[in-house]
Amino acid sequence: MLDNHKVERSVPLLSVVGVSNSGKSTVLVKLVQALKDRGYRVAVIKHSCGFEVDQPGKDSWRYQEVGAGPVVLAGPKKIVVFKPCEEECEPEVIARSLDDVDLVITEGYKTGRRPKIEVFREQNSSDLICKPEELLAVVSDTRRDWGVPVFHLEDIPGLADFVETKFLKLSLRDE
Repeated sequence: MLDNHKVERSVPLLSVVGVSNSGKSTVLVKLVQALKDRGYRVAVIKHSCGFEVDQPGKDSWRYQEVGAGPVVLAGPKKIVVFKPCEEECEPEVIARSLDDVDLVITEGYKTGRRPKIEVFREQNSSDLICKPEELLAVVSDTRRDWGVPVFHLEDIPGLADFVETKFLKLSLRDE
């Protein structure tokens, strides 16, 4: 569909998962930086079991309380969108609302049929949590044969090459 000379396309979605304290955030921060250094625009959706960003009594909270939605808090260099959800909002739905990105990476969405890279530390777990059909790669402090590429925790350039080949170079060909 053409709209203002732009072609709508689906943005690739990748999940980074692992048990608690496996190093997901550390790996993801380094991966996002590596991809950004290569010129890609990466969005991150972090899953949380529950949180409250807004504060009771603040104007933006009051707007939400009376049913406004979404409510946007805008500052000189960033915005925050408060959008009520009836139920758990899936990453695919959230990703469709993100503009001007080449890749969306989620952290912590263990369920759902989407491609996953698992961060695995031998001290934290005895086995992977991913279903084999969803597992693309493993980032780990140990070498095991999981039937997929395994990257050491410090091999962020190798991981970035893998993600670029699997998700970004293909999506850029479609433009």
